[in-house]
Amino acid sequence: MYEISKCDDNILWDSLLSTSLYSTPYCNSSYLKSTGQEEHRFILSYKHTPVLLTVLTLGSGGETKREFSDYQGLIFLGPKPASYSDDLLRLNHVRALLDFVTNNQETLLFSLNPDITDIRAFQWFAFDHSSEIELDLKVRYTGILDLKSFRSFEDFLSSISASRSKDYLAKSDIIVEDLGNFKDVEKFLELYKQTFASQGIGLKQSTIDKVQSIMESAINHDYGKLRIAKTLGNEPIAGAFFLSSGTSQYYQFGASSTLKSKYPGNSFLLLKTIEESFRDGHDYFDISGLNSPKRGFFKASFGARPKPFYEIVLKRIQANRN
Repeated sequence: MYEISKCDDNILWDSLLSTSLYSTPYCNSSYLKSTGQEEHRFILSYKHTPVLLTVLTLGSGGETKREFSDYQGLIFLGPKPASYSDDLLRLNHVRALLDFVTNNQETLLFSLNPDITDIRAFQWFAFDHSSEIELDLKVRYTGILDLKSFRSFEDFLSSISASRSKDYLAKSDIIVEDLGNFKDVEKFLELYKQTFASQGIGLKQSTIDKVQSIMESAINHDYGKLRIAKTLGNEPIAGAFFLSSGTSQYYQFGASSTLKSKYPGNSFLLLKTIEESFRDGHDYFDISGLNSPKRGFFKASFGARPKPFYEIVLKRIQANRN
């Protein structure tokens, strides 16, 4: 009844992904390749029809790594469940997937799309295999703007914090440029490193290389946009990188210069991009992580509604452990 196959065919993978209501840019073949991590893609079929996709990203020692790998754990195909029988069928799909993948890997991490809220299959699987499998469940938060709930960008602007609205009015002092070549990515990365250095954080070269690869691949495949805010004197204030998929946009990377204390470059870049999302007919804007206080308060001030998503780790219990 169930069949599972590893998928190395990028055309087939992206074709199936394009039909899913849970598709995000983090799941397409070019993005997966750009992270530079070893990954395995599987297609679960039920009665010879594909019903579920998953991405297992592997790191050193076979343990699953999460870096830049959100929303990849379960990618259902077909309509959303609308009845008890639909829910039961999905539970069975996930159980069938887990039966297979847990036999081939010591540690598995599933980062679920925020629209996937039923995680009983994982809990029941761990219960039935309690002598073999440990389950670790974490709740993380992203911020989602439902653009459809506003009549216009102006309507949206009136709903956010007064300080963010004020930032948008500073546009007469800020120039926004859309950049698209690899030299521009290198300039952004310098700003990116400075942003972390100003917080006393030194980025590993492997992380910088990965960010560069993700940005260059997304630009090359037309689902990434790099934007820089500058002063009228052409000095960079802030940079931001966005991904798009279907009717949604995603805030992926941000950076600021020392001029951020004088100019609201980050705020203006975000608001300008949200304004264009309204113009381009996007339905949702994912403002990304709300998982630390300072970042969370800043992003929530744009009106982003906190939305939980699950990170689930299944780890095989070692037989020789005391």
